[in-house]
Amino acid sequence: MGVYHAGSRAVQDQVGVRDQADHVGRSIGRGIREVAAAFLELQPLLVAGAADPATGRVWASPLTGAPGFARATGPHRVTVAGGWLPADPLATAFATPGTPVGTIALDPRTRRRMRLNGRLEPTARGFAIEADQVFSNCPKYLQ
Repeated sequence: MGVYHAGSRAVQDQVGVRDQADHVGRSIGRGIREVAAAFLELQPLLVAGAADPATGRVWASPLTGAPGFARATGPHRVTVAGGWLPADPLATAFATPGTPVGTIALDPRTRRRMRLNGRLEPTARGFAIEADQVFSNCPKYLQ
């Protein structure tokens, strides 16, 4: 099916940007490239978004730690050690297997970013995410 769902395709066609979307879509994949893995490991902040399993409300939570607390541990997997407070609105989501989660690691100094969407799996030290989509941007795309 590709990286876009039917609703996205309809909007792209309506506003005449399907070719541009196809170009961008080619940079979205399931694998974590070496350069993206190296970037992620240097970041002290990862923002994770998910729905609260109890209420269905979508939240974004900043997760922090020493560089390396979030790292690629396989070609399609990221692990996050700790990083959230017990009172975090997403604490239950982070502890629930299969939770759909979206993340972004952003270095504001260099304007580089890495986005990863996938399914969460709790671990003894935090959680892991099995990637469905990975998208990295270099500074030229962030103004």
